[in-house]
Order: sequence, then C-alpha cells, then structure tokens
Amino acid sequence: MLYALDVKTSYSMLSSLIKIDDLTEKAKELGYFSLAITDTNNMFGTYEFYLSCIKKGIKPIIGIKLEYNENKFILLAKNNDGYRNLIKISTLISEGNIDNDILILTLVRTSTCSDLF
Repeated sequence: MLYALDVKTSYSMLSSLIKIDDLTEKAKELGYFSLAITDTNNMFGTYEFYLSCIKKGIKPIIGIKLEYNENKFILLAKNNDGYRNLIKISTLISEGNIDNDILILTLVRTSTCSDLF
C-alpha cells in the first residue's frame, strides 16, 4: 500500500490551499489507512490534523519539511519522542538564529535516537 508522505496543507504559506478536513476526508474516500503532513518549516496544523485523522479512522503521521538555505529535509515522527524532537527542530528554525552546522548536528542527533523515520 502506498501512502502520501509529503503533503502540504494551507499551513504552508503560499504553497498549498488544502484544508486539513478536506484532505482527511479525501483520504478516507480513497481508502487510506495512514496519512502524513509535512508543512514547510512549521507544525501549526499538527493538532488539527491529528484530531481529524483520528475522527476518520486514519493513522496520522506527523512530519515537517525543513527548507533552510539550500538544504531540504523531510522528517517524520516515528513515535512521541520523535514528535517532540520535531517540535524542537521546528522551534530552532522559526527562531531564525540557527546556522547550518547546528541544524545538521541536531538532525543527526535526533535521527540516531530511532524516533524519526
């Protein structure tokens, strides 16, 4: 079974117009068992996405697409620890006082904890 793992919602400013409820409703119609969101540099829609997926019987996969300078990463949380690490990384990016070396070290440290895909 294939899953959509790189989906942006309206929380990715200027990148998507997809509303979370419409996304999960369409996924249910198509018979998806799991669905991910990977909004760019933020996790603002995570809670709404989680509730909407649970309500429709779909397993939510929480992620983020990081775009920083020339680098792009898609990170998906494997468990609750991974989710917390995504929040930390998202916060570092949104504060804007992070350089590539810190970002890469943070990604390596969190990915070796086996809580991110």
